Amino acid sequence: MLTWFYLSRNTTLTKGGIRGWKPWFNERQVQIAVTRIVRDDPSKRVYERHVHWADVRDAATDLGLWGHLLSTAVGLTPTNPLAVYLPSVIKTFDFSVFAANALTAPPYILQCCTMVLCIWHSDRIRERGFHGAFGATWQLVGWILLHCLPSDTSKGIKCLAAFFVACWPSTHPLNIAWMSENTGSIGKRTLASGCVIFAANIYGVWGSQIYQAKDAPNYHKGNTINIMLATTAVCLWFIQKSYYRSRNAKNGRLWSELGETDRKREKTIVDERGNRSVLFRFTT
Repeated sequence: MLTWFYLSRNTTLTKGGIRGWKPWFNERQVQIAVTRIVRDDPSKRVYERHVHWADVRDAATDLGLWGHLLSTAVGLTPTNPLAVYLPSVIKTFDFSVFAANALTAPPYILQCCTMVLCIWHSDRIRERGFHGAFGATWQLVGWILLHCLPSDTSKGIKCLAAFFVACWPSTHPLNIAWMSENTGSIGKRTLASGCVIFAANIYGVWGSQIYQAKDAPNYHKGNTINIMLATTAVCLWFIQKSYYRSRNAKNGRLWSELGETDRKREKTIVDERGNRSVLFRFTT
């Protein structure tokens, strides 16, 4: 509740209320901030816009959006059993209850570092698909290690394998950013954001059923399911990248075929058509 009143609507309206009566930025800083925001995403020139039924239809028929939702639901599912049962998994390696709970903290600290580093590099070179596939592959390798380690493997090696899975660079923030910059219009992006939040929560329904008590302590069946899901997630990242590449190639071809009159008309309605305009270029 406090953040609702504290955070400003945009970079130009930062004073007033509990934020204080002094603006956060001077005039030059505001110009720089606005320029960078619009340069990064031209659709943000229009700050406020209502969602219409046309946006709903547009979002429902966008294959790219469905790809992001599927990547979210599938790619995050294996993280549910590990997050819930990681202390129990570590405890099966003959650690005490206290040690098992304490040992769950370091991998998530490492995950924060790997995730930020991966996303930073993705933004630096303006590439999304291969970075997402890298994160999904990291998770896949970890599940394979947990599945293939013999029962008599030392508890230190098993613990390292569990840590390796837990500290994977989560692809969820990258997926949301990729989806957001490729949706085009503000109304459609609003709907897409709500849908991806739903997908990022609904996977817990079936994800919580992967690890069963009868499968303990090694969870071979559960890890097999996780391997299949992680493999699917890797494929989905490559498919998504290929889809956006094909859309860019198609848009380029259609633009070259347009006459001068049609090109001028297309430029006037580019904001209205969003990512369905032939002038739109998808980030891949």
